[in-house]
Amino acid sequence: MNIPIALFALAVTAPVVEETKAHGDTSYDVPGTVLVAVGLGSLVYGFTQAEKHGWASAQTIGFIAVGSIALVLFVLVEKRAANPLLPMSVPWHRNRGPSFLASVTVGAALLGGTLYLTFYLQIVLGFSPFVAGLAAQLSTRVGPKLPMTVGPVVAAAGLLLLSRIEVHGSYWTGVLPGLLVFGAGLGLLMVPMQNVALVGYSQVFLWSAALIVVIAPVVAALVRAEKHDLPTEGAVGAH
Repeated sequence: MNIPIALFALAVTAPVVEETKAHGDTSYDVPGTVLVAVGLGSLVYGFTQAEKHGWASAQTIGFIAVGSIALVLFVLVEKRAANPLLPMSVPWHRNRGPSFLASVTVGAALLGGTLYLTFYLQIVLGFSPFVAGLAAQLSTRVGPKLPMTVGPVVAAAGLLLLSRIEVHGSYWTGVLPGLLVFGAGLGLLMVPMQNVALVGYSQVFLWSAALIVVIAPVVAALVRAEKHDLPTEGAVGAH
C-alpha cells in the first residue's frame, strides 16, 4: 500500500521542492538502514507465521531468528558508524532511554487492553455503544466494505471542522462538533477493519498486564531526572 503512495509523493514533490544539502562530514547509513528494515520486517513476518503455522514451526522460528540477528547487527553497526541512523546515545541516555521504553510498553498495553476489551464488550457480550454499535450493525448487514469506505470520509470531515478552531474559540461550538464527527468516522472504519483483521483475543489482557507492570521497576531504577530538570515555562498542566 505504501509503495504507490510514496511514488506518487516523489513524482509530485520532485519538480517543486528544492534540494538542500548538509555540509561537513555527512553520509548515509546504508548498512544500518538495511539491517533495521530486514530486522523489523522479519520479526513482524515471523509473528504472522506464528498465527498460521504455530510458534514451533520452521517459518516462525526462522524469520524471528533472522530478525533478531539483524537487529543485533544493527546495534553493532550503529556503534561504529560515523553518521549512524540511530545514535546509541539516544536510547541509552540515562533518562530518555527508560522514557522511550515506558512509552512503547504503555502503547502496547493500552492497545491490548482497551482495543480487545472493546471487542469483547461489543461482540461477545453484545454491548452496543452508539458509534461502534452502528459500525457493528452495518458490518453484519452490509459487510465491512461499506463502513470501511465511508468511515475515512466522515473522519476527514471531522478534521476539516477541527481546522476551523481559533485561539479565542469555544470548545462547544469549535471543538466538540469536529470531535464527534471524527469519532464517528473512526468508529465506522476501525470496528469492521479490526474485526476482519483479528481473530481471537482472550489472552491479550494477561500480556497487557505483564507489559504495564514492567514499566514501574524500569522507571524507578533508571530514571534520574528531578523536578528541577523539567521545563516549567509553558508546560502542560503548569497552571
